[in-house]
Amino acid sequence: MERPEAADTSESLYPGGNGEDRNPENRIQRPCPERKQVDEPEELQSAGTPDAAPESQHPLAGGRQARGCLQQGGVDSFDICIAENYKVTEITGKKHKKKHKKTLENVKMICAGNQMQLENVSPALVLEMLNNRDYLETKSEHREKSHRSEMHHDEDCAWIANVTNPKMVSLQLAMISDLAWNGEALQGGINSYLHNWLSSLFGNVAAKKIKPLMEEYYRLTSIRQPAFMAMPYGDTEFHSGEFGNELERYLYAYDLLKTKTANLERTLPADQRDGFFEIVKYPIFSAALIAEKELEAQEARDIARPGLFPNDDEAKASAAVSLNAFNTLKQLNAYYLKLGKGKWSSIIATNGAEMQAPQLPGTLSSKDIKLLMQDAFDRNQDLQPLVTFTKNITAKNAYDWTNAFQAPAAKGETAEKIQLKPLLGHSNNAVKLPKGAILRYKFVSSSIGDARFTLATIPSYLPYEKNMRVSVSIDGAEPVICQMKEDYNSKEWKMNHWRGQALKSFYVTLLDGYHTVEIKALDDNIIVDQWVLDFDVDREYYVFPVTR
Repeated sequence: MERPEAADTSESLYPGGNGEDRNPENRIQRPCPERKQVDEPEELQSAGTPDAAPESQHPLAGGRQARGCLQQGGVDSFDICIAENYKVTEITGKKHKKKHKKTLENVKMICAGNQMQLENVSPALVLEMLNNRDYLETKSEHREKSHRSEMHHDEDCAWIANVTNPKMVSLQLAMISDLAWNGEALQGGINSYLHNWLSSLFGNVAAKKIKPLMEEYYRLTSIRQPAFMAMPYGDTEFHSGEFGNELERYLYAYDLLKTKTANLERTLPADQRDGFFEIVKYPIFSAALIAEKELEAQEARDIARPGLFPNDDEAKASAAVSLNAFNTLKQLNAYYLKLGKGKWSSIIATNGAEMQAPQLPGTLSSKDIKLLMQDAFDRNQDLQPLVTFTKNITAKNAYDWTNAFQAPAAKGETAEKIQLKPLLGHSNNAVKLPKGAILRYKFVSSSIGDARFTLATIPSYLPYEKNMRVSVSIDGAEPVICQMKEDYNSKEWKMNHWRGQALKSFYVTLLDGYHTVEIKALDDNIIVDQWVLDFDVDREYYVFPVTR
């Protein structure tokens, strides 16, 4: 029996899709999220201790904001003229019921590069881009200042999103549309926006249950986007031999998320299930199946010895799990293409590299797959708690600081505050450090000897950023300067974006006991995600083993 057709959720792609009143006189301001306390250096202290700014604080507050060409009381309707090279040159349409034509001064392609397509960028990073004037305004390698003239109006600007599969990025498109209309549309923060957006689609009660699922989905895809799992991007650094098999541990997190998603789907009324499949279930299940398909294929390739695959039961078991995931993914895509009498079949992309058959060291029949699945790694039974494997390693999320010190303010100016960035990074709550701000961590270790310290930050998305330097001092020693910036579109830059983190490491020699780590931003646009201190300096792994 065919499922009843759900209400069309596509209105969320356009201004007004989140149900927000566009009239600023009627719009209710959303409350800011809870703030985490930070300390100021003694020389900057004043009455009271300042808070960390909420992640919603707009860096352009008080100044002009690039809001696109949807301006209240301005353009009644419009068309955008796009040349063959995707560059918008002008808009034509009606303004106050009169024909109107205007040349656009500033046109920004949002997520224009192959490594930065909107489908592969988390909503939190999209928001960070849209709130960054350096990203929005047109610059060149030879000009420090924007090409945008001083005498411009917001309706002279346009944002264009580079999208292959619009249904997979409904939230990101809603954010872009809302911010184009109103630069303060996300003043309450991305967590609040996500809840309100889900409420507009499924109601407040269901939204409260769906939101944790989407938060975990964004965390897992920030660790590795599905598109970057496929072989064209090379093997990942997931290592089955470390931390009790970190590869299977990552896939187990997806297993738990799939179970919770399926359980919630069964509680929804029939008229919401198609919409739930499109917005929630399909992104989660397809990401999980792509990860399983590619990582288990990687494991089979690593295990199998040349020419001996037919006799290697362990390699064949991983290959069977990979092929089973691939077959399930094909069934999922086929169901989606038929959903709602096939109304989305023309815009659902199911031919990307991540959707293709896994690359395996040999072939298996359908009968072999069923038999070998019984001998595969049992994630429910075989995984041990992560803390069991972290005796000589300390890993921290950046937000788990002991003390934080705000950046000093320049004379006559207000300093930017330390900001938490929910739904961003492997930690799912990265920390933006203004230039001069410091995070301090205190911890105890029983290990002695040489150790490798690795810092992880959010990779640069600015093509012409000059420096992204961070200093790290351990136990008050001379700071080590880490340059987190890689040349735009270089191999290292691409690998950082595939991973979702830029990494820099150095070596230290430590005694056992109490230690401190101080991380200081020496430049702008520094977003710290995680760090790790490992006394096994040759250990290879992908996910930092954070235990809290």
